[in-house]
Amino acid sequence: MKHDIEYDIEGRVRGFYLLGFGTGTYTCKCVDCGKPFIGDKRAIQCLECVIKIVEKKLLSSKMLLLRVQEYMDTNDKEINHLKVLISEQLRTK
Repeated sequence: MKHDIEYDIEGRVRGFYLLGFGTGTYTCKCVDCGKPFIGDKRAIQCLECVIKIVEKKLLSSKMLLLRVQEYMDTNDKEINHLKVLISEQLRTK
């Protein structure tokens, strides 16, 4: 499998695809924003809209990770509190 980046005569990247966008020389219309863009003949989204989608997904992932971290921190506090209670009980007996 070839991983080298290829360029066309005008210096544009060839063969780059991400979600509904692909590089090319065709005039296309974005299904999200409705604006025209230059891309692959099968492209359905402009690069700007694809970038917004990726940013939104990254933000969602970050928010999920923050919630997981918060949950873990909360449970750590509860576990540490239980450890203190158990230690206190063991010292009194």
